[in-house]
Amino acid sequence: MVQSRLVLAGRAAVSLDYPPEEVVIESKGIGPTLWKSNMTLSCKHVCEENSLLAYLDLTGTKHFYENSELGEQIERISQVVCVVHGEIDNTFDGDKTNLFVHMYADSLVIAQKNLIDDCASKLVELMLKVQYQVLIDSQFNKVRAKDSVENKLVPTQSRALVRRGPYYGMICSEIEQSINNVFSNFSLIGGSAIIEMDKTLKGLPMGTYIDASLITEAGIEKERLIGITNEGGSKFVKPKERFDFCRRTFPMGGPADIKEWVEQLIKSSGNDEHFRSKITPWVDVVRGARQSISRRAE
Repeated sequence: MVQSRLVLAGRAAVSLDYPPEEVVIESKGIGPTLWKSNMTLSCKHVCEENSLLAYLDLTGTKHFYENSELGEQIERISQVVCVVHGEIDNTFDGDKTNLFVHMYADSLVIAQKNLIDDCASKLVELMLKVQYQVLIDSQFNKVRAKDSVENKLVPTQSRALVRRGPYYGMICSEIEQSINNVFSNFSLIGGSAIIEMDKTLKGLPMGTYIDASLITEAGIEKERLIGITNEGGSKFVKPKERFDFCRRTFPMGGPADIKEWVEQLIKSSGNDEHFRSKITPWVDVVRGARQSISRRAE
């Protein structure tokens, strides 16, 4: 038997490889955990009181699951995973190994594992790109409600927040040559920051938000920041100019004007009120027609 001790204090990132036999892992503050395995187990973890985090929450998931088939649900989440993976490559390149990425339910968390130059700024721009690209990629997703023969389109909206706070993350995997032989995919995540970020985004429309304490660190220009009515903790971050260049240049049969495009998406959704309420404030802000964001009850 091999015993290995993981101490979860401060920032830590360790790799542990065990022989294919009974293994005990003891972690301070967690207690012993027993694994019996015929495979080699690799484990990495990060634990920090002030970790830099990006949190992405997909909106309308419950409604989508209640009114779609399994294949459509898989397609929806596959689009998100592909976009996130691609944009992380584009934004961080070789530094992506200094991140931890977790996805659970309809939320995605990216944590800085090791120091990355301008990481706060990069996470903000990453979230802006991801949510806009996901919206574009999902605009033609056809959904047939289970109680109806009619099809409608339900593009995927999301809300994102970048902030610091208490976080732990652990990724475990079995070293195998073929994914067909892998039966587990452990990705553990916790910390009060995750709960607080989820609460912060409740009732807000589509958009990327940043905690006010991170604005200077991220170097976000004042003209890109939009306040939330009667609140001071977070700000809406407008995308950079020309962010809509590719869609406007190659509109794929749709209108070039972003407001007209969004109205088309709303109409294609069957004038769904939930979809309209989340996307209308976003498009009004990015085109300069709105100067504040309001939170709505959910």
